[in-house]
Amino acid sequence: MVLASSLNTRFRSRKPCQMNASKILIRYMIRLLAAVALGIFTNPLPGQCQTVRGRVLESQAGLPVVSAGVVLLDTSFVSVAGSATNANGGFTLEAPGPGAYYVLTEALGYSPSIDGILELSEGGDIAVEIYLKPQPIVLDDIKVAVARAQVSIHLEKTGFNERQATGFGHFITPDKIQRRNPRAMEELFRDTPGIRLVAGSAGTGIEFRHVTFHGESAGSETGWCIPHVYVNGAEVNADPAWGGLEGAVDISTIAAVEVYTRASNVPAQWGGTNAGCGIVLIWTW
Repeated sequence: MVLASSLNTRFRSRKPCQMNASKILIRYMIRLLAAVALGIFTNPLPGQCQTVRGRVLESQAGLPVVSAGVVLLDTSFVSVAGSATNANGGFTLEAPGPGAYYVLTEALGYSPSIDGILELSEGGDIAVEIYLKPQPIVLDDIKVAVARAQVSIHLEKTGFNERQATGFGHFITPDKIQRRNPRAMEELFRDTPGIRLVAGSAGTGIEFRHVTFHGESAGSETGWCIPHVYVNGAEVNADPAWGGLEGAVDISTIAAVEVYTRASNVPAQWGGTNAGCGIVLIWTW
């Protein structure tokens, strides 16, 4: 870190923070959106005359970094002002008062940097040059992040999250699927209570444990029944003799699964006579 206490002091960041490219993208976008929402990229209010101005440049070529997010932080690392660099990489930050500050700089395709401490006196003006190190963006990470966001929106629209909150049924969430990375239905439905998978001539079938009550004197009988299966809300044929679950849906496209082994727990839109054994709801990317 470099101490800058006099007017027009220029310094260069020594060791920019290193972060994963996808995290940089996400944090960068979140900060910019938050800054706009809070109005910290607007013109400063009259009377605020402690100023940090400067340019953001590439560490190698020295070219200006356009549309970088520059945020002024107090010593508690709370954002107090922000700006976006112009076509020349320039920016101006107006501090709310004299004191010590850090400057956080982030830009898509670069490692973020935090510089300071800057000591601003009453009416002080400090000029800085901030150098960012280029960092290639891993497009695959970005594609995955976008895909997950799309899945989250899709599941929200289908009511998945709302149904999960009720506590009825068993839910195989996108996070679980990501951790398991299933290549077979047995891996996907692992640890799901009250079910069994049955290997057929053409694929894998699913059955639920079914309890039939015959009255207090006769007791009950436990057997297995075949539930109805739905993919994205539409019923499919998951008979293991006709392709099974594999024939009904490509396992690599499955984003989430809901399992209702009791007719009483089945959501109303899928209830009725078809739900006597329970149902399986499969949602895809």
